[in-house]
Amino acid sequence: MPAREVSDLPHSVVRMTWSTQTRAAFDLETTGRNSRAARIVTASIVVLGPEGSIESEHEWLADPGVEIPEEASEVHGVTTERARAEG
Repeated sequence: MPAREVSDLPHSVVRMTWSTQTRAAFDLETTGRNSRAARIVTASIVVLGPEGSIESEHEWLADPGVEIPEEASEVHGVTTERARAEG
């Protein structure tokens, strides 16, 4: 059977999966690993097209209102000073 374009197939035959559609990825960086106590420092959303290309991306920096531990800053690169100045 020769290959057919998806647009040539009846809708009921086309199998859509998450990997063939536009999708979004979401990420947070926080002040620590304890999910009950950690505060958000950065947030990011990246929207990927069906082929995996980046269609849009958004990033936010927040002042968590507490000191960012050095161990957390080593992971995400955001210091307390930067978060207070730019968040």
